[in-house]
Amino acid sequence: MVCSYQFMYPEIAKSLNQTEGVVKRRLNVLGIKARPVWLNNNIKYTEEEIEK
Repeated sequence: MVCSYQFMYPEIAKSLNQTEGVVKRRLNVLGIKARPVWLNNNIKYTEEEIEK
C-alpha cells in the first residue's frame, strides 16, 4: 500500500486496524523508505463549519 503512493496514513492504519503511529513506526523499523501520500492540510473551513 505504501509503495503504490495512493493511500494516506489514516487509510493504511484503518485497513490494518492500527493507529497511524504504529504504521509510521513499523515503516521505520522495517527500513522502508517509501512514505504514503501527504494529507492536504490547507483546506479552508466551510461556511457551515464557521457558523458552528
